[in-house]
Amino acid sequence: AHEVPLDIWKKIASELRARWTKTEDRNDRDSLGTTLSTIYGSRFYDTEALPFLRERIATAPADLKPGYYDLLFTDLLARPWTDELEQEAFQTLRLLSRANEPDSTLSVQLPALHRLTDNMLGRRQEFDEKVIGSGAVIKLAKLDPVQAANTLKNLYLNDPRAPKFVVDVVGKRLLVQGSADHLAQVKSLLTQLGEESADKIGVPGEVNKLTRTELATKRAEMKKASRVAFASRLTAEADKEETAKGQLAAWLRMEQMWLDVQLDQNLDKVEERCWAILGEVPPKPDAVEEVDDEDVEEPGVAGAERMKEAIDGLLKQRAFTTVMNLAARRKAAPATIDRVLKYIDAGIAQSSPHAPREEPLKPRADSKPEAGAPNDANTDKARHAERDGYFETRAAWRATKFQMLVALDRPDDLERELRTWIREDQSTSPWRQSLARLLAERGKIEEAIQLFESAEKDKLLTTGDYRMLSDWYLVTNRRSDHERAKLEVFKELPEGNLGNSLYGVRNRWLQHGVTLPSELDENTLLTFRALFAKSASPE
Repeated sequence: AHEVPLDIWKKIASELRARWTKTEDRNDRDSLGTTLSTIYGSRFYDTEALPFLRERIATAPADLKPGYYDLLFTDLLARPWTDELEQEAFQTLRLLSRANEPDSTLSVQLPALHRLTDNMLGRRQEFDEKVIGSGAVIKLAKLDPVQAANTLKNLYLNDPRAPKFVVDVVGKRLLVQGSADHLAQVKSLLTQLGEESADKIGVPGEVNKLTRTELATKRAEMKKASRVAFASRLTAEADKEETAKGQLAAWLRMEQMWLDVQLDQNLDKVEERCWAILGEVPPKPDAVEEVDDEDVEEPGVAGAERMKEAIDGLLKQRAFTTVMNLAARRKAAPATIDRVLKYIDAGIAQSSPHAPREEPLKPRADSKPEAGAPNDANTDKARHAERDGYFETRAAWRATKFQMLVALDRPDDLERELRTWIREDQSTSPWRQSLARLLAERGKIEEAIQLFESAEKDKLLTTGDYRMLSDWYLVTNRRSDHERAKLEVFKELPEGNLGNSLYGVRNRWLQHGVTLPSELDENTLLTFRALFAKSASPE
């Protein structure tokens, strides 16, 4: 089929727009609006799509607006970057919600905020790279970027080939696209206006003359500049939200701190704000109760409270991950490290099932006892669930401390903690194996072997563990044990994997013109032995 001319599409859109404007039928208006959005999005994207989306929102009934706001937000994130679109995206972010769940606004806005951050960082960098190839990005030290852009635009009013000016307000940058002559004129004009940074303007096409190393350096500089500018935008938006006491304030600030950590800037403020979120010790764990599958969907107040608790927990988790990052850095202050370790130790102590509780165990308000079960049975069930929950929480805190001590390169402290956990923990298997690996790295091979052999009796070693144990036996000149552990490596593999490996070896003899080996390699022989040992039908 031939392509429909643009004029025809314009006429179709005009007639549909007239019908959409006049109709008062709710369903008809929604259907016509969807059709118009499709036409504008595919045929008149740059000129009509956004204005129509805005008008559609302005005239929509309240229950349809959330869906239209989501369409607008998605469209804004897909477009090439401009400062105006970025500002509108943040404004729209605050309006996102679910029509049928007004209390779950934050659960809609948080994923959208993450999308906004990722997209705007990418769009900013794309724009900067495009400008560098045909213009310049000017960091203004004295002039207001909006006033500077307006002044320059007025000077080129009658020039059909006038350069294009784009303003980055929060980054205090002026982005200029034009010819080399235009950029020279802009440089001269900005210098006359007292802007000292004007002498840093480049020349279009210079990027094509750069070596790969120089180009990579240039792109890294542009990426950093984009992140610095967007961090400034997040700071401004977080300040606005805090002034309005909005629920997004803490999350906007967290996104800003995430960028600050990557940029290695404002780290003292980041640490201070993260600890303000965390407190000096973790919150004491609530009494844990087993939850049935049918209780997962919780309408009403209980569900909203659990959603709020989950979101607050995510914020604390991000803050904690951030302070761990700061503490693990080479130049971290001892006070920063000690504060994180004390926080982890408090979490371990509070997750002990013997730690004192402020309140006795009690059932959730929305939970129901099992039908036909005596009260004592339900109470015992709750106590077992509580105890298991505390063990899981304590294991998570200990795993966190393990990671932190590894990052800090503190083998003495790590060895001491692992030995303590093995003595105290009802499930010692992960710590036994971790201690064994640490001891082997520190040259204590014999003790490492004993720990692995203990774990082997409990059927806890994996293929990788047996391979490691085999190497340790070889180091200590225990040849027979070395051979046995090597065989166990293959015995741990599924029979199907062993069979497939042997099929691959056999297929070499079915190929023509291929030089065949004079003998089978050791791994093939071990595969045969393992398959014969574990398979009832190895043929």
